[in-house]
Amino acid sequence: MKKKNIVGKVILVAVLFLVVAQIVHTLGAMATMGYYMLEQYFPVWSSVMMPDGGAPGGMFYLLSAVFNLITGLIFALVFLAVEKGLKQKNSLKKGLLFGFLVFCVASIPGALSMVLLLNLPAMLIFVWTLEALIIYLVMGMVSGKLLS
Repeated sequence: MKKKNIVGKVILVAVLFLVVAQIVHTLGAMATMGYYMLEQYFPVWSSVMMPDGGAPGGMFYLLSAVFNLITGLIFALVFLAVEKGLKQKNSLKKGLLFGFLVFCVASIPGALSMVLLLNLPAMLIFVWTLEALIIYLVMGMVSGKLLS
């Protein structure tokens, strides 16, 4: 691939990561809204997420988008770095494997740490982990298709 072509594809993967992550996290938040409204957990949430003890403000959504874009860029660049080591011939299978490996390395240890360190319901942490699995698998397939 030409360098200019790959840069555009990496940016496209990052933007698609942002979109997929925002959709999955929004649906997850809607499904678990009850947890966010329990007063006992208010001290856990950041002032960016709950500036007034209510719904997140615009800054939360802006930062979420920026953070998802950065994560998408990292995701795409790491895919490019390890792609040749993924032995699948099919680009979608290669992407699925990559997404699953990222999930295993990042999300599972992160979720286990949250259980130990944060006073949050286990079901909420489980849903967040499931959201990550969905995002990484979908974006792995997208990366495989666009970057392989």
